[in-house]
Amino acid sequence: MDLQVISRDGEPEYAVLPWAQYQALLKAAGLSGKRGAQPASEP
Repeated sequence: MDLQVISRDGEPEYAVLPWAQYQALLKAAGLSGKRGAQPASEP
């Protein structure tokens, strides 16, 4: 898996991976990745 971890202050903050691998992870988790490419809202 091609994964890039972006850190801030020495702590991991984001993980970036190719779209196809993200879709495969969603499928493996039993989630549909076909809901659109809208970013998640902030909590």
